[in-house]
Amino acid sequence: MGVFLLLAVLLFGACSAAPSADSSLPAATVDGVVTRVEGTSPTDVTTFTVRTVDGRLIDFSVARLDLTAGAFPAGHLREHLATAQPVRVTYVEGASTRMAIRLEDAPT
Repeated sequence: MGVFLLLAVLLFGACSAAPSADSSLPAATVDGVVTRVEGTSPTDVTTFTVRTVDGRLIDFSVARLDLTAGAFPAGHLREHLATAQPVRVTYVEGASTRMAIRLEDAPT
């Protein structure tokens, strides 16, 4: 019975892990000012938009586990939205979305 319980816990844990970006995809970076943040609460972010220096608006989805392990929590984006301080986003490009995998303050 102990082995069955251990297998059930391992299987449940594998199925409930949050998705992360595919590490086989090459990562890119972009700097810009946060113009929009979407989420279910002030500390939760699911998507955000950055305006680059050349005026492009780039939308990102959030790989939540990777962002919380990054330079600052995803909720910190709201502060950057309010202050217009630029961020650097490291991301991978998927078939239909850009997935942010790391956030940090942009160099000044």
